Amino acid sequence: MDCYAYYTDGAATMKNKNGKYLREAGGWAFILLKNGKEVSRQSGGCPLTTNNEMELYAIYASMRDF
Repeated sequence: MDCYAYYTDGAATMKNKNGKYLREAGGWAFILLKNGKEVSRQSGGCPLTTNNEMELYAIYASMRDF
């Protein structure tokens, strides 16, 4: 039986301007391992985003890749 493992991550920066946090750039990535060997990897980004959006997008992108 094959064993698949996905590793995902996302991050973004926020800028504090006049006491308000403003969205800035962020990125996401994932890697797929099958039986411990790399099968696929992707990454990308967005100019205005949040950390949570990038974390979730990494998971979404990994599921689309399968």
